[in-house]
Amino acid sequence: MPGLPPFMSLEEFRKLVTDAELLNEGCAERDVNVSFAYSIMTQVDELSTNRIFEMYKMEFYEALARVIDMYSPAPYGVHDSTMPYKEREQQSLAIKLEGAMDILYNRCCKKTTRDLFIMPEQSIFEMEEVIGKQKGIPKKKKIVRLNPTHPSSHNAYE
Repeated sequence: MPGLPPFMSLEEFRKLVTDAELLNEGCAERDVNVSFAYSIMTQVDELSTNRIFEMYKMEFYEALARVIDMYSPAPYGVHDSTMPYKEREQQSLAIKLEGAMDILYNRCCKKTTRDLFIMPEQSIFEMEEVIGKQKGIPKKKKIVRLNPTHPSSHNAYE
């Protein structure tokens, strides 16, 4: 509607998930409905407004992330059929979101839109690892908290 922020309805969200083929043994249609409902901010008055049926941008991001977490796609560049679901399910949400990016790009975007973008050749997490090695940056930094009142940690301050 003119003057109002754009929103997505439950039916539109279901269509997106169905078009992207994000339903599998881990994510059923009822899970899509629950993801939509859990992502909508709590409303003061649910009876006099239709706001509970309207999902705005940040709520959309959360609902989509919830669906992707349940769907558990394979990592970027790996086909879902080559990796068992239980193994895919154990991945971090960041890996799942990156894997879903390729799925959404190829299944939901029109060819004219896809022609405007160049998808990366490898996972961003692989790129970070390569860049870190080139610059001599360790992959993980260990942070140690010192207790200044403990006798064994006094040497660290000297």
